Amino acid sequence: MGINTSFCWCFILVLLWFQSQGCLEEERAALLQIKDSMGSYLSSAFSNWYVKECCDWEGVVCDPSHTRIQRIFFPHLRSDDSKPWFPNATLFAEFKDLQELELPGNHIGGFISIQAFRKLKHLRKLNLRDNSIQNGSNLWWGKYLSLYNLDLSGNKLQGNFPDSLCANLFLRELILSRNNLFGSINSCLGNMITLRLLDLSENQFNGSFPSLLISNLTNIESLVLSSNEFQGMISLCVFANLSRLSELDISFNHLEVETEMMSPSCSPSFRLSTLSLGGCNVKKIYPWMFHNITSELWLK
Repeated sequence: MGINTSFCWCFILVLLWFQSQGCLEEERAALLQIKDSMGSYLSSAFSNWYVKECCDWEGVVCDPSHTRIQRIFFPHLRSDDSKPWFPNATLFAEFKDLQELELPGNHIGGFISIQAFRKLKHLRKLNLRDNSIQNGSNLWWGKYLSLYNLDLSGNKLQGNFPDSLCANLFLRELILSRNNLFGSINSCLGNMITLRLLDLSENQFNGSFPSLLISNLTNIESLVLSSNEFQGMISLCVFANLSRLSELDISFNHLEVETEMMSPSCSPSFRLSTLSLGGCNVKKIYPWMFHNITSELWLK
């Protein structure tokens, strides 16, 4: 009995010791430098950053030992009239165990010393949506990271599908909507077979619909390619073998859509919750569409 009691006390003391360690000084200093580099921010931002323990600061999440920072979430902290912010990536590289970095809506124009992102070996989620990033070279570090989730929607990316993203074969969610991307989609997309969500909507991708590439994405659950410039005829048979597909949106392209899926080689293995074909020339409505769509069917 005494041995068990002693063990319990030792265990509690170890836990208390870990809890008392606090965040590392170099990570605390890096956070303060990131804050200062913003230049201007809303008066409500960083409201509790006066306490010493940075693991308790707003927008910061540490590991269970309360030592290493694992998540940084600074959403929409800078005012609408702020000048573009160019954060120094070397500051974020101080967070060796960082898993999630979210900086949406902060007027980010790009990063200084972008190569420093290569040090973030544990980074799995990167959210930079609703910023002002326009130079695709700011994404070259993508091939050095093993990201699961990447959101670059609502930026000013220009040109073709970024080649640097092609080497990231672990991506589960890729969101590039609301940019200025154009041309045909890079063939490397067909190799990103771990994708579950792909959103390339509201760009200017053109040419023939990338049917062959899409058919390789066997784990895809949500596919959103609406409001682009794809043209020509497409058969929904392209998606027949995507058994996990639940959301399909190819609306507002210049497409003529053949919806018949009656042959043995073209029997839908999915059960969609949403099918959006608005703005397309849909040749005919078939009964399967009503049996295999559980929530929403948009044709206009």
